[in-house]
Amino acid sequence: MLSLLLVLSAGTGCADNATPVIDASTAGTVEVPDDIVTPNPVTAEQQQMVEDEDSTCSEWAAAGECIRNPQYMLAECADACNAQVYLDIETDCMGWANDGECEKNPGFMLNKCNSSCMTLAKRSLHETHRPHANPNIVQDEPGHRAQTFVPIFCLIALMVAGYAMAVKFFGSSLTVQQEKLEEAVNRGLARLQRKYPRLEGITNVSASTIGSGMICLYYINEGLTVVQTNPLLASLLSFFFETDGVWQHHVAWIDATNVAGAVAAALCLFVRWRPMQCAYVMMADTLVDSFLLLWRIMLQWLFGRGLYINELMAKKFSLLGCVAMMIAVQHQAKERTSSSLLSAGLLDGSVLSNNISVAVLIGRLLIAVLFLYVGLHELHRLLFEPFTPYLPGDGHDVVWPKAVELLLSVPFILGFETVAVARLLAFSLVLEAFYAWSWWTIPGDSHSFAAHRRAIHYREHFVTNIATAGGLLLLQKIGAGKYSVDELLKKKD
Repeated sequence: MLSLLLVLSAGTGCADNATPVIDASTAGTVEVPDDIVTPNPVTAEQQQMVEDEDSTCSEWAAAGECIRNPQYMLAECADACNAQVYLDIETDCMGWANDGECEKNPGFMLNKCNSSCMTLAKRSLHETHRPHANPNIVQDEPGHRAQTFVPIFCLIALMVAGYAMAVKFFGSSLTVQQEKLEEAVNRGLARLQRKYPRLEGITNVSASTIGSGMICLYYINEGLTVVQTNPLLASLLSFFFETDGVWQHHVAWIDATNVAGAVAAALCLFVRWRPMQCAYVMMADTLVDSFLLLWRIMLQWLFGRGLYINELMAKKFSLLGCVAMMIAVQHQAKERTSSSLLSAGLLDGSVLSNNISVAVLIGRLLIAVLFLYVGLHELHRLLFEPFTPYLPGDGHDVVWPKAVELLLSVPFILGFETVAVARLLAFSLVLEAFYAWSWWTIPGDSHSFAAHRRAIHYREHFVTNIATAGGLLLLQKIGAGKYSVDELLKKKD
């Protein structure tokens, strides 16, 4: 009550140097004016939630998470972080911390030098990353771009030309050999099924099943990432997942869509339960992600930060096309099962074929977003920008996959030699995934927190490449459809 009187007297025009006089005999009878709004009383449930959150924050802070995850902890659990006592036991702690030992040797540093590590963690929130020299450009050397990129483009062009010539002159014999190989594999699988009937679900594998499974891996990884980076889920599932300091800010409904997509993908891949419905759930998840990406891009552009689209954003847009291919394959399977009705004239077959062709066209154009962006934007960055924001040896700075995608993007969009182009692109994506995005072989200390965060990013690139290759595999299965150059050439013949 005394502090309230001080506030009231100070707000009623007391001079700056005047000292308010308080009559102790009337202090207990002062009435609060009507214009002062008293806060709503805190309910027991709200108080319990606050206490639980404070308790959880205190546990995380005591475990060193303020140093491991400063972006999250200093925003969500600042009081718990500030309540901790940080001490340096060794005299060389700050030097070790500046050398990166807080990341390389966390067990020792968090125990002996947590004050220096906490200082660096707070400093990292306000630091901008220093750019690194572009490894594909030799500074102050004339013709360095030609020396770096011309051999790559020439080699890729020769490989594509050699493949095209082989298809042209030996295409029929290659097709016969492929059919013989497929027939031999099918006979072997049939014998295996007769001998081991329980393996029927495993051995009954087709190109459509493999392509769909490759797409499903992306959505399963999305659910895994939510679990790994959400502190509440990670603590609840600590029996199965190790909390490794990669927590991020999360929105409940976005996490729900990602988990729903992961569940649908797992059901489609492992149980093969209602693949059409699972594909629609995955499409809904991808639409949510695409909407959020477009919203961020638009906000950055409106606030004058430029039109920023990175490689991973383009890859995620291409997943819309991959899932569209999954849906087209399921519709094609339904169309084949309806062949008896079609022959009886009870259904219009042209409508079904037209719908599939439209879905294939949309899917092909959406996948082409990835190849056009990577081919134009990323190659421009590697050709003309002297610095790169990525660490040395990072997969973003590998040139040859981007050159392949640029050379093959135009025939892919037009639907010219679609099967051959899709095969080359799929092979390039899978090779890039293992060469540039091998998240299990990241250099440095595998137990450091930075390595865990980088591994999650690499893993997302890896599964996105695999999923896009799966969409291309489905495209080979169903063909380019009516709206393609291949179809026009067939009509002329």
